[in-house]
Amino acid sequence: MKGYRFVDRLNENQTRDLWQFYQEEWWTRGRRLEDIENMLGHSDLIFALVEEASDRLAGFSRVLTDYVYKALVLDVIVGRDFRNNAWEWS
Repeated sequence: MKGYRFVDRLNENQTRDLWQFYQEEWWTRGRRLEDIENMLGHSDLIFALVEEASDRLAGFSRVLTDYVYKALVLDVIVGRDFRNNAWEWS
């Protein structure tokens, strides 16, 4: 995907971006930054899409898993500025 890259951990600014994404949605509004930092530290897998030019978080999801039988995908979210954009895959 041109202009974007996947990362498996968030830096401080991207964590704040995620907090902002959460504040904009009814199902995650009110989450505290400290709780999000704690959640990130205890999630088994993190899948995040970052805009290369700005290093801004574009999308995020996380997985809790036993690495054998089960995996639960949680918090799939895309920032409002990045929705409805056609991405070119390369």
